[in-house]
Amino acid sequence: MNAAELGKSIRNFRLGLKVSLRELSRCSEISPATLTAIEKGKSSPTLATLDKILKGLGTDLAEFFSCSTENKDKTVFHGDEMQTIADENREYKFLIPKRANIQFEFLYEVIQKSKKETEWETHKGDLGGVIISGGTAILEIQGKGCWTIKKGDSYFIKAGETHRLYAHSKRPVKQVTILV
Repeated sequence: MNAAELGKSIRNFRLGLKVSLRELSRCSEISPATLTAIEKGKSSPTLATLDKILKGLGTDLAEFFSCSTENKDKTVFHGDEMQTIADENREYKFLIPKRANIQFEFLYEVIQKSKKETEWETHKGDLGGVIISGGTAILEIQGKGCWTIKKGDSYFIKAGETHRLYAHSKRPVKQVTILV
């Protein structure tokens, strides 16, 4: 989805909820000017910024990008049916689509080394992950510490903990995460 389509989708979703731009700005802690630029397609948000916007609208990335809620009893999910979203530093592939009868989010992520500081994130649910290939990554949890992790290492972040994970080497970090 390009910046213009994404901006239009965010704006339509916001208006459908009857949420003002200023109200969304307060809830997401993103300036009205930045939100306006995103909605007009003049700026493309990072996935972390997009996540903040969607949380301010009472939803999340998985729900916002769900292709379909058809086949609620489906057991197997083929790769060509999986939704993928990306920014310049990170790519998320939703391995199992968000549905009312699935109580977790399951993602495959590819994280590139960033030229700028990675944004902090906070999730409502517990988050776990395992590095499956690539270079090393840095995991920081505010008030807890900072760790270097590599292929085969796993981690756990409690709900509500502010954290960030970013690639530390030139090789992209590939991981699988679950958010409950």
